[in-house]
Amino acid sequence: MISDGVNSIVFSSLKSNTDHFTVNSLTRIEGFIEGDNAKINWDIEVEENAKLDIILFDLFEGAREVEINVSAKGKTDVKVYVASLADNMNKHFNIKVYNNFGYAKSLVKMYGLNKGSAKFLFDGTTSVKKGAKKCDVRQDGRIINFSSKSRSTVSPKLLVGENDVKASHGAVVGFIDSKTLFYLMSRGLSTEQALSLYAKGSFMTFVDILSDEGIKCKVEEALGVLKWM
Repeated sequence: MISDGVNSIVFSSLKSNTDHFTVNSLTRIEGFIEGDNAKINWDIEVEENAKLDIILFDLFEGAREVEINVSAKGKTDVKVYVASLADNMNKHFNIKVYNNFGYAKSLVKMYGLNKGSAKFLFDGTTSVKKGAKKCDVRQDGRIINFSSKSRSTVSPKLLVGENDVKASHGAVVGFIDSKTLFYLMSRGLSTEQALSLYAKGSFMTFVDILSDEGIKCKVEEALGVLKWM
C-alpha cells in the first residue's frame, strides 16, 4: 500500500520483480531495467483523484518480458513511459490501462530502437468501460530499426465502450531516416557518432522527465558507451 502524499518509488537496478501497488495520491515510479533475463509483472490500482507516472528505461542487452496492468478507479491521471533498446535478445513490453470510471486520463508512450536481429514487441491496450464518460486516453508506440534483420512490432489497441470520450493511438515502425543521417554526417560526424546522436535524441524526451538523479546518470552513461555499428 502506498500512503497518502507525494511518493517516489525508485528501482535503480530492476531485474525481475512481481508486485502490487495501490496508488492514493501523486506517485512516480522510475526504474532502470538490466540483467540477462528480466521478467517484470506489476498490478497497479489507482484510486480516485490520484496521479501515477511510470518511467522505465531499458538500454542493455538481455531478454525482457514486462507486463504492467493499471486499473483506474475514478477520476485519475495515468502516464506510462517506456524507452528500450534491443539488439539480439527478444523483448516484449505489454502495458494495459483499464479506465473504469468517467473523467479519467491516460497516456502510454513506448519508444524503442532495434539495432540487431531481436524480436522487439510493444503491446499496448487502453480500455474505456461503457459509462465512463469524458475519458481522455492516448496510446503511442514507436520503434526505429537500425538493421535489415530487425523484427519489430508496435501494436496499440483501444477498447472503447463509451462514445463520449477522446481516444487516439499512433504506431510507427521503420528504419532510421537516411536524410537525417546524411545531414548529421555532412556536419563532420562519423557514422557511429551520427547514430549515437540520433539515438540519444530519440530518448531525450523521457530523460528530461526523470526526477531521480541516480537513474538519470545511469541512462546518460549507458547512452554514452553504447556502440551503434
